[in-house]
Amino acid sequence: MKISKGKEILVLRFNNYKSWNFIEEHQKLIEANGDVWILKGGRPITATRINEIMEDGVGFLVLKEPKKDGGNYYIASIDKIVTDDPTPGMKYPSYYNDMLYDYDCLAIESLYGTWIHIKEIVPLSNEVIKHLHLLSNNKLLDPVLSSTRSSMLFAMPDIELSIKE
Repeated sequence: MKISKGKEILVLRFNNYKSWNFIEEHQKLIEANGDVWILKGGRPITATRINEIMEDGVGFLVLKEPKKDGGNYYIASIDKIVTDDPTPGMKYPSYYNDMLYDYDCLAIESLYGTWIHIKEIVPLSNEVIKHLHLLSNNKLLDPVLSSTRSSMLFAMPDIELSIKE
């Protein structure tokens, strides 16, 4: 996987839900079916941002694991982004449906949101992370993610990155 210097990358911080591990559950579906959809709930990503992320028809998604679960980073190449309710045939972890109206946790009231289609999830090394900067102010991504509550940010690499799949 090659990412050009300055390419806009979507960064999402995720939480594991109850006993389900976000990465493992999505990875199981990739292994079984060859692909999976990830829901970015809440405020949808704007069409302008989607177009910037998906420049040339390919985008990249960096996922940040909670500190209590290791704080690791992962990357996925994106081939589709859709803002809507899920449609028949979309493959996503079954626990998404369990999150609906679960007021013991962060409840979601619908599965409407920005759906991101991926075919792989690859761990990111610290060597790669140190080359990711926020698009908005060019600060290093990792320290900012450690101190902000934002679940969605946009980053870019300061060099061309080659990531082993």
